[in-house]
Amino acid sequence: MVAAFRRSRHRIALWLGLAACSHPTPPAPPEVSPAPVLPAPEAPLYALGVREPRDPVVAALVRDGLLPWVESLSGAAGAMLLEPDRPATLHEARFRAVRAGYPYPVVAVVGGEASADEEPPDLLATLGPLVRPTDHVGLARARVGDRDRWMALVGRPRVALEPFPREVQPGDAVKLVSDPPARWRLLAPSGAVLGGWTPASFAPDDPGEWWLELRGEAPGRRGAPGEVVAAVPLYVGVPTPVLPDFDVPGPEVSGPAEAVDLALDLVGRVRERRDLVVPALDDTLATLERRPLERFLAGTWDREEGERRLRGAGYVGGPVHELACRAESVAACVAAWMGTFDDRAALLDPGVRVAGLAARVDTEGVALALALASE
Repeated sequence: MVAAFRRSRHRIALWLGLAACSHPTPPAPPEVSPAPVLPAPEAPLYALGVREPRDPVVAALVRDGLLPWVESLSGAAGAMLLEPDRPATLHEARFRAVRAGYPYPVVAVVGGEASADEEPPDLLATLGPLVRPTDHVGLARARVGDRDRWMALVGRPRVALEPFPREVQPGDAVKLVSDPPARWRLLAPSGAVLGGWTPASFAPDDPGEWWLELRGEAPGRRGAPGEVVAAVPLYVGVPTPVLPDFDVPGPEVSGPAEAVDLALDLVGRVRERRDLVVPALDDTLATLERRPLERFLAGTWDREEGERRLRGAGYVGGPVHELACRAESVAACVAAWMGTFDDRAALLDPGVRVAGLAARVDTEGVALALALASE
């Protein structure tokens, strides 16, 4: 019995000794913050998507601010966060909105930054004055180190569009339904124009980039088209581009000669990307555009009168077009032309072979007058 007691005491002493030599239990590692949940940056349809964010931190901010969050517009915001080296501009946001399937105009871009899983302190205050009661908000965040970068986009729908595809095969039917009805025009790669009122159905056949514009009914003028409510590309038998034609605001220019060179380069770039002839500089057209530029700056320019003047100068063998613009930069001017149905149709006219430009550069930006002709 004494021996058993001694063995028991020995085992207890051994256990206490081992316990004294063992390392203390390490503290539990800090809880790892879950990564942000980004909406899809690309979608096959022009549609709104769901109205509830899957990211819990974004969802909390949406609830706090009573924001009209939309999935497709948020996908565009997330895409901008994933490419921080690209410009966070309206031009970029509108391009990303196309890829994400958001069909309405994007009117504002707001960025922010905060500690991981925290709301940017001034984001709601900045967004508040920008968001109208019927607007949409795209909101997303992305983790960079121990901080979150945020991006908010404001979209402005004026009609409700049923979903329709961004990419189709030649001959596939596209159905357009809007509430209320809207006037639509469709620009084909060939330069042909289709149109009518919604609801409508059409089947684009030529492969390439088509351009769809919808206009609401003008107030007090039944049956007359009013302001643009949507303007988006349709890609027929070709994929949606990954990057825009060029960045805005683009390079700065120091004078009219640089502005003319850059504008011609950008016009050539958008045409070459669509397999169209790059127009050659025509010195006579360039000289003729000095007067339209002066009239444009004075507020007396008239497109039809300018085109008649070009025909009177001998440019009668094919199409003639005259465009004018005032913007912060040359790239912003060309982007504005590409986003306006009639200007885009002129810029991408397959019959164009020559171009002439006049430019003015001042502290407010640039002004351009562009003439295009067949010969």
